[in-house]
Amino acid sequence: MKEALKKIIPQKTRLYIREKIIPSLARVDIAISRNFFGTKNKLYRRFLANSIKKRGFQKINIGCGPKGIKGWLNFGLFPSFRIPYGLVFKKNSIYYLNYDLSAGLPLKNNSIKHIYNSHFIEHLDLKEGIEFFKEVYRVLKPGGIIRTSCPDLEKYAQKYIERDLSFFKNKQIKEFCFYKEAHTPGEIFIAKAYDNINCHRWFYDKESLTHLLKKTGFKDIYPTKVHESKIKNITIIEPKYRAIESLYLEARK
Repeated sequence: MKEALKKIIPQKTRLYIREKIIPSLARVDIAISRNFFGTKNKLYRRFLANSIKKRGFQKINIGCGPKGIKGWLNFGLFPSFRIPYGLVFKKNSIYYLNYDLSAGLPLKNNSIKHIYNSHFIEHLDLKEGIEFFKEVYRVLKPGGIIRTSCPDLEKYAQKYIERDLSFFKNKQIKEFCFYKEAHTPGEIFIAKAYDNINCHRWFYDKESLTHLLKKTGFKDIYPTKVHESKIKNITIIEPKYRAIESLYLEARK
């Protein structure tokens, strides 16, 4: 069926549907669901936090995308016809929570052992990023770990200054660039910073991300590499193909 549609619908039309129409419908659907479940309703958030605690979740995957990971509670924003909004939902042995985090994490204080987020933090602006890490610090147990990966500003800037064409012509780097009209190193670099299609709102390097973590209470902060972590079995959840453009930091409460 999918192959048949590809033959009928032009590629530009398919891209427009995928990048414009579907996200717009999802935003409307989520907005309606919020009105029913009251994301900013403290009473509902308390109910949800109690429900999560009773289920014994200790590992949280923030911004999981379309594929969750077994053994983690996977947070994301999905059309509610796929994942019901505001409720812990089990699908194919994987647990999801379709939830808008703008009002904070619906989790108890000092209740979570590990929080993982891959290419999520750049979708928040600086102020929202600070609020997010404050919430992470609140819900982590003493000794708990937050692991963050995101596009690396320093890496992109360095490759741009060095005129490293092999980096900017790399297949993965070109695929990560949502502006298909961008071809030069400068265009691809700035497209990563102004990725409005993918809703990027900030661009971090190791120094700035470390500053945010310190500002929100973390003291034991250390850089890592892809698949190198104090969180066990990190290879199950962390996509290796993003390593070419990413920085990795962990912080312990």
